[in-house]
Amino acid sequence: MRESGAFLLGREIGGKREVLKYALYDDLEPGCLDSGYVSFSSAGYRELWKLLKETGLEVVADVHTHPAEAFFSGTDRTNPMMPTAGHLAFVIADYAQGTVRPNDVAFYRYLGNHEWREDKPGSSAKKLYVGLWS
Repeated sequence: MRESGAFLLGREIGGKREVLKYALYDDLEPGCLDSGYVSFSSAGYRELWKLLKETGLEVVADVHTHPAEAFFSGTDRTNPMMPTAGHLAFVIADYAQGTVRPNDVAFYRYLGNHEWREDKPGSSAKKLYVGLWS
C-alpha cells in the first residue's frame, strides 16, 4: 500500500467542473510512486501536457490518497500539483480502499502563494456529485 493519485481531466462549464477522464500519476511518470509517496517531475508534466493537447481537455483537479485520514500534509501545501489559483486538490483517506463516498473526501482550493482554502470531509459531500448526468 502506498500513496497514489491522478489528474482529473475535463472542462469547466458555468463554474462547475466536469471530469471526463483521468490520468494516473504513474502512467504519466512510471516510478513516481516508488518511494511510497508522490514524487512527480517535469517528465510527468511533459506527458500530461501532451495528453491535454491530444484530448483538448484541461486539468480540472487532482486527487491523491493518504494512508489514514484525508488531510493536506505540509508537503502537499508547499508543492501544489498545479500551482494555479483556483485549482482543486482532493485527498482520499485509507489509500482509497473500499467504497469511497463524497463524504469521505477532503478538498482544497489553491489560492496562490502556497495558500489553500480547505473543506473538511463531510462538508465536501455538499459540493461533489459522483455519477452520470442524464
